[in-house]
This record gives sequence, structure tokens and C-alpha cells, in this order.
Amino acid sequence: MKKLLLVAFGAALSLGAMAQTKTEEKKELREEVSHKRAHRKQMHRDMTHLRLRKAHQQHEKMQDARADEHAEAKHLRARGEEHPTRDAKKTLHKQKEAAEKKNGK
Repeated sequence: MKKLLLVAFGAALSLGAMAQTKTEEKKELREEVSHKRAHRKQMHRDMTHLRLRKAHQQHEKMQDARADEHAEAKHLRARGEEHPTRDAKKTLHKQKEAAEKKNGK
């Protein structure tokens, strides 16, 4: 009986820790997506103004952010998320709309 109780307690504890880790990974993925968008936006601005060296540096940062994003998504897919990148983008869009609505734009 003790063993069964210990196994049940251990399973509950590990499931709680995994769920908490999953939410942290989702948050990290959202941050990666937003960083990539910011780098892409800056790169296009630099290209428009013919700042090619700076644009190339931003492009490299964007590619690094993309690699990080794909790594995070791979971990989440291994944990059972079906479309983690799509969900992160949707969440960012909803947050942006809520902020715009709050500011009255």
C-alpha cells in the first residue's frame, strides 16, 4: 500500500513539474517569435535605407532567433503540442490586439 501511495505521489509531482515546464517553454517560444519579428522589421528598415552591413547583421540575428524558435518548437512537439509556433503567433497577435484596444487605436 505504501508503494502504491509513493508511486501515485511521485507521478503527481512529476506531472505538475512537466506542466509547469511546458508553460515556461511556451513563453520562451513566444519571446523567440517576437524577437525574430523585431529583427526582421529592423533588417527591412536597414535595407530600405541602404544600410547593408547593418542589415546583414540583423539578418544573422534573425536566423539565430529562427533556429532558437525551431529548437523550442521541437521540444514542445516532443511533449505533445501539435502546432506550438502557430499557437505562439496567435497568442502574440491577441496580445497586440488587446494592447491596441486598451490604448484606443
